[in-house]
Amino acid sequence: MSVRGVKRFCQVTSGRKVSGKALEQLCANYRELREHTNLFLCGSLGLLGREELQQLWDAGMRRYHCNLETAPSYFGEVCTTHTLEEKLQTLRWAREIGFELCSGGIIGMGETRRQRIELALALREVRPDSIPINILCPIPGTPLADTPPIADAEILLTVALFRFLHPKAELRFAGGRKRLSREVQLKAMQIGINAAVVGDLLTTVGSKIDEDRQLASDAGYAPAR
Repeated sequence: MSVRGVKRFCQVTSGRKVSGKALEQLCANYRELREHTNLFLCGSLGLLGREELQQLWDAGMRRYHCNLETAPSYFGEVCTTHTLEEKLQTLRWAREIGFELCSGGIIGMGETRRQRIELALALREVRPDSIPINILCPIPGTPLADTPPIADAEILLTVALFRFLHPKAELRFAGGRKRLSREVQLKAMQIGINAAVVGDLLTTVGSKIDEDRQLASDAGYAPAR
């Protein structure tokens, strides 16, 4: 079953990780969804341990999301609250349990082109089923507020690179794509984007289902029924 072509549903939280009563409530949500829908259930709930991931698996979640965010050589420049190894450990545990993996990053945070290549190569070790490509949206008051926007040509080059290195993965439009013109979004889909996060995101406005279905159709895809 799909809802207007959407076959997956993902619960997302902010912060280091979800735990305690919040985790129990999320598990209850997944059990309810599993019972009453055929949606494929995903989650992005932080740096969980193996036991917490097992709870979610038992509740019906089947894909876990944890972005690497950026190249290993640049990670310390944009994140000081946790390490890349902590992210990788969560992903390893999720894979061991049986989850599909969703992991990508954010481009345009001041990294070099070489570091975007480094991120794509690092993700080959993760072997994600889905790779979200986020584009930085500078937000006033944050450390990256004054970061110059990455050029459209660099975004398209990045999409082509990721598609070349991950030929079987779902390459997914995610945060920041609304800054792109429709023409650039079409080019990105023709180059290699073949999935999208639909709806609003944690800190930015997302896309509407009907808009994405039309965009996919115009790019030559057959949207899911």
